[in-house]
Amino acid sequence: MIGLAAVALLASCADKKENVELDPYATNFVYLKAPLSSTYRATFSTGGVWKSKPDSVMSFMQIRCTKPAPQDIEVSLEIDESMVETYNTANGTDFKFLSSLELLKDNLVIRKGEYLSADTLKVRITEYDSMLAGGTQKYVVPVRMTSASAGVLSESNSFYIFYDAAMMFAEIVTSYTGVKMDRSGWKIYKDQIGGKDITSTLTDGSVYSDVYGSEYRGHEIVLYVDLGQVYDNITNIGVEAYGNYGQYSATNTKVEVSVDNVEYKDLGTYYTYPISPAILDLFEPQTARYIRITGYDPQSSYGWDIGEINVATAE
Repeated sequence: MIGLAAVALLASCADKKENVELDPYATNFVYLKAPLSSTYRATFSTGGVWKSKPDSVMSFMQIRCTKPAPQDIEVSLEIDESMVETYNTANGTDFKFLSSLELLKDNLVIRKGEYLSADTLKVRITEYDSMLAGGTQKYVVPVRMTSASAGVLSESNSFYIFYDAAMMFAEIVTSYTGVKMDRSGWKIYKDQIGGKDITSTLTDGSVYSDVYGSEYRGHEIVLYVDLGQVYDNITNIGVEAYGNYGQYSATNTKVEVSVDNVEYKDLGTYYTYPISPAILDLFEPQTARYIRITGYDPQSSYGWDIGEINVATAE
């Protein structure tokens, strides 16, 4: 019995020792506190000219531990391409891996007695052309800690950097670069071709007559412009808000063009509040007879007061 009691006591001590080792309050975890946002936008024109680029070097966060480091803790890091497929499967996405990103340093040190590494995790874009090659595409770069010389790696040991590379067909300006088209042969409809005819209001030369105002309640408005024939050299598409007051503009405006009112080409969605007039300056002239303009105003149910619509062509 004494022997059995001794064995039980030893087992109990072992259990307590194991429990102490697994106790999160007694363990010094090494972890990454992911940033609130790690998404960066890269935009370029249809001709491959950059309009906006993320910084070549970006700094994110320090490595942390839950208790003061008992000694210098060296933490190794890596970019792990294999995590991309796992992320896409878990989130139903189709991100591509951006191979032109590298870690500035693949190890960081938390000094003895400190909670944070002396340096921050930094990445560098070695070249930008790979973003151009994919056209409009979303990229992801997984970064993770692989080891720590002391302490225990937490489950919070990785984060993702996202890049949204988008080809731009136009940019928003406030004046026309082409020649305004004669609008006498136009038809402008609400909601669909053949819908409510609002041509006269939007082509009368006065921004102080508008089409929606109090008659419309909702967050989305769609206009269809029939130019009467196909034009090959459209350079500007402009929406001028009622009375030239930007507060009556849509927050975001999507513009699409078509030659047959069946297949539409998306020229992009642009932030147009509080810009008046909001004019698309096309990087490459477009061919179209029909223009579909969708205004979004998620902050208001009042609608979108539109004074005039103009289209310009190259001289």
